[in-house]
Amino acid sequence: MDAFGLVPMLTLLHIVLQVSSSAEPLTRPTLSVQPMYQEYYEGEKIRLVCSTFQNLTGMRNLMVQGYRFFRENGQQIHQEAPNAYGDGVMDFEAQMNKTGSYRCAYWLEEAGREVQSDQSRTSSIQVNAAPSAPSLNYMIFDFRKSIRMECTAPPEADQIREFRFITNKMVISVMATGNSSYTYNLTNVKGKDVESIRCAYAKYLSGRNVVSRSSNPIYIDLLGVRWIRLLAVGGSFFTINGLIFLISYCISLKSRSLLQKTERTI
Repeated sequence: MDAFGLVPMLTLLHIVLQVSSSAEPLTRPTLSVQPMYQEYYEGEKIRLVCSTFQNLTGMRNLMVQGYRFFRENGQQIHQEAPNAYGDGVMDFEAQMNKTGSYRCAYWLEEAGREVQSDQSRTSSIQVNAAPSAPSLNYMIFDFRKSIRMECTAPPEADQIREFRFITNKMVISVMATGNSSYTYNLTNVKGKDVESIRCAYAKYLSGRNVVSRSSNPIYIDLLGVRWIRLLAVGGSFFTINGLIFLISYCISLKSRSLLQKTERTI
């Protein structure tokens, strides 16, 4: 074969090799969970990080355009552009319905079309119920300018490390003193622009402090406790007085009936 016939064959072979190289599948990314626990509890923060190495795509002179996250059924639940480190991040709060397996993938743009990598290996997350909620009692004083609150953990709670009083403006954390309750005075409620207050406690569980579910809220306005709470308390008051009135009325009717029978006999 002469040199003139060899050149087209080498050119064709180069093109075939180039196409074959570009058609190779992308290397799958890695998916990690932060922080890494065997089990999580409701309310805890979880971060999924999808990573790939730049040298895996450097041979194609392409950059990662974005990351996708999937549940075990293949449903895409999140899409994110690479952060400053080139990773894809998905943050969420642990809830019972978040228990399951997760995967991720990344994609590139090549020759005007999208090319997605294989999905990562599975990372599993187990979410358990948070400790039971405490009760929150209160008393208003100082001409409705301050509130004394008592947060009480349920009887089964143990190893309590701290109590938290949570308002719409701030979170107040106090160390537990070995008791199952803690009393906190919130002064100058009007100046702090507080609208609602809840409380929770943190107990030592699975090697860390786990925050309980929150108590029912106390709603506050500029004059003190809102009518919602007042009606609840007042409703009990009127119910008790109504029962007293009903019982008194029945006794009165019975006494009147006996008196009438006595008069007839006479």
